[in-house]
Amino acid sequence: MATAAFVALLVAVVLVGCSATVAPSGGSSSTGTPKATAQVTLRNIAIQPATVTIAVGGTVTWVNQDPMTHNLADDAGNWGSGPMASGKSYSHQFSKAGTFPYHCTIHPSMTGEIVVK
Repeated sequence: MATAAFVALLVAVVLVGCSATVAPSGGSSSTGTPKATAQVTLRNIAIQPATVTIAVGGTVTWVNQDPMTHNLADDAGNWGSGPMASGKSYSHQFSKAGTFPYHCTIHPSMTGEIVVK
């Protein structure tokens, strides 16, 4: 009985480990090479995906699919979307490498980051 329980636990651990590597985030291709463009969705008062990786010179476009207005701004104060009503979008081109955290100034729990390689 103990052996059967151990085998079942081992199978569950293996399956969970496999499901953790399902898809790349945001703007990365399946080979890990950053893409030139990426799209981020604002839905259910959340940023999806929260982390996006793009190439230097790449552009990220955020699309507001929530019924309320959002206002994105990078934490360093270098760029901002201004108020984005439902159905509106905002794009920003990233010209240098780095990690750029950002948030919604209206809904501070909405945070994300752009990784530029």
